[in-house]
Amino acid sequence: MYKSKKLIVLFIFSVTILTLQGCGGITDYFEELFDPTLMIIRGTETISGDGEVLTIVPGTTVRLKGSGRYLLGDGYAEVGQLILTNGAKLIANGETERIIFETGDGGYGITFEEDSSTNSVITYCELKELSISIKNYFINIKNNKFTETTIGCYLNSSPLIEYNIFDGESLLLTGIGISAEWGGDDSVSPIIRYNIIKYFYYGLTFYKSNTPIIESNNITNCESYAVNWSTNGIISNNYIADCNGKVSVDLTGEQSSGVKYQNPRSTPVEDAGCDW
Repeated sequence: MYKSKKLIVLFIFSVTILTLQGCGGITDYFEELFDPTLMIIRGTETISGDGEVLTIVPGTTVRLKGSGRYLLGDGYAEVGQLILTNGAKLIANGETERIIFETGDGGYGITFEEDSSTNSVITYCELKELSISIKNYFINIKNNKFTETTIGCYLNSSPLIEYNIFDGESLLLTGIGISAEWGGDDSVSPIIRYNIIKYFYYGLTFYKSNTPIIESNNITNCESYAVNWSTNGIISNNYIADCNGKVSVDLTGEQSSGVKYQNPRSTPVEDAGCDW
């Protein structure tokens, strides 16, 4: 009798876990339960409200899960993504111990909506295979390592992006810029300086109405243009090499489009990139 009750309880527990776990495998909940450094985001996680703060503890791995069929029942689980809105902010400072953001089986990324806080911080983090969309005015992005991760600047955003390493690993996208699907009408003005940007299709892409500050970066090994900007913009003190099918340092602007070089460098910017 006791054995039968035990089996029934075990069966109910198993069914409950299978029902709760929608995407990515039954192990997700156990991983999170037994690993306090792991945060798994399934579907859309929205942080909303003035004064609402999502603080990521140093040493945490944030994993955004991909979509997948529910193990029980019909339908699919949504792709994991994090959205900040209505005054909310994200604080991810991994200076004491690195914070990792990564996708699992095709997760999406992080969106800062137009009405989110301007005090969000991403610093000393590793970000792997994400898409970051910035629609609010300001966010501080500094001293990070980005792998196959892109930053999209939209609306009237003006993020500070400095001392980072962006490695596209031959990703056929733009490292930093504005997506063509938005039509290029946004008046974005990001400050992009002292970064290492390499192995993307375009290093940076902007449109006529955009006014980014692009200075003191090392932009190399992009399949197409290092900087693709549909106006006669000016970029300053950048080291650009081995882009647009060339195997050389670019001092004239032939490896970019729509820009004029001011004080182009013949040697890399020594202080560019993060310090770890």
